[in-house]
Amino acid sequence: MRRIALVVCILLAIALPVLAQRAVQRPVQPPAINGVVTFMEPDGQFYINLGSTDQLRCGAQLAIFRDGKQIATACLIKVDRMDAIGQLSPEYQSLYLATGD
Repeated sequence: MRRIALVVCILLAIALPVLAQRAVQRPVQPPAINGVVTFMEPDGQFYINLGSTDQLRCGAQLAIFRDGKQIATACLIKVDRMDAIGQLSPEYQSLYLATGD
């Protein structure tokens, strides 16, 4: 019985650090949330139909798609309960987002 306990302890001592390292190395991907652009300002700010009830927070990075292709990236600057305001990334400032993007 002592041998079995010793073997189990040795196996745990070897396995736990390996398992812990694997858990740390896996990047956590946030779930994909689909919403649409509801309004676009001339200065690159836009409104979307998602908000804090959809688990969005200020500073969240967005990928914006049109017809299944990514056309821009943006950052949320204000999040309310049911909607949010985003700012296009600098390289996309001249892009006009259409309602529904």
